[in-house]
Amino acid sequence: MLALGVLLSLGLWCVEAQAAGRLEVLDVSERSLDDAPALAILFSQPLNAQKRYDGFVSVTNEDGAAVNGAWVLGEDKHLLYSPNVEPSKSYTVRVRRGLTGVTGETLMDPLERNIKTRPLPPSYGFASRGAVLPARLTDGLPVMIVNTPEVDIQFACHAGSSSG
Repeated sequence: MLALGVLLSLGLWCVEAQAAGRLEVLDVSERSLDDAPALAILFSQPLNAQKRYDGFVSVTNEDGAAVNGAWVLGEDKHLLYSPNVEPSKSYTVRVRRGLTGVTGETLMDPLERNIKTRPLPPSYGFASRGAVLPARLTDGLPVMIVNTPEVDIQFACHAGSSSG
């Protein structure tokens, strides 16, 4: 119920900011972009897809080093993504005054937020589907692992199976 109240108040704030014609930052949070973690900045007005935003928005890691990579504007043009983040890390997002939206409105209030990205749960799986194992496997079978130091896979031949 609390989450619904937060979403409703965020939505109301967005509607009020749009009605007043102001460009404001409504939210800075971790979101998903192309099934990968990304930091996202939600604006009250759409941004111009032809503009570069590197001079107005920045992300630094917990050591204070700049996170490299271009910003990605979402389809609705209200979300600006920084996709070059790692799980379980702390970042600082800064939005500077002077950024302009499609309507020409200028962001007047700078913003700085600290965000810790979520951890990725340990997982593993085969890198391909339908791999054929030759009788003398020399290079191994490609396995993808995330947050797991190693995976022990054992193959067994079951009685009654055909081995052509």
